[in-house]
Amino acid sequence: MFTICFILIKKDLKNKMHIQKAISENLIEIMYLLRQCTEDFNKNNIYQWNISYPDTDRLIKEIENGSLYLMINKGVPIATITFDEIRMNI
Repeated sequence: MFTICFILIKKDLKNKMHIQKAISENLIEIMYLLRQCTEDFNKNNIYQWNISYPDTDRLIKEIENGSLYLMINKGVPIATITFDEIRMNI
C-alpha cells in the first residue's frame, strides 16, 4: 500500500526538496502536517481522515518499521509518504 499526504505550498519548490526516512524526532511535525491535511480534506468534503486517524501509535509503528518518509522543502516537512506490504482486499 502506498499512502501520501501532501500540502501544496505556493512557493518556489524547484531544486529545494528531498525525501528522507522519518525518525521519532519528526513525530510532532508529522502530526501537525497530517492535521493540516485532515482540515483541508474536511473543508473540501473529503472525509477520509479524522481526529482519530491517522493516530500517533500508527505513525510510531511506521517510523519504527522504516515505512514512513517525509518530503522536505527548505528544512520543513511538506508531505508524508508511507510504503508498506499490507494489501487491502477490495
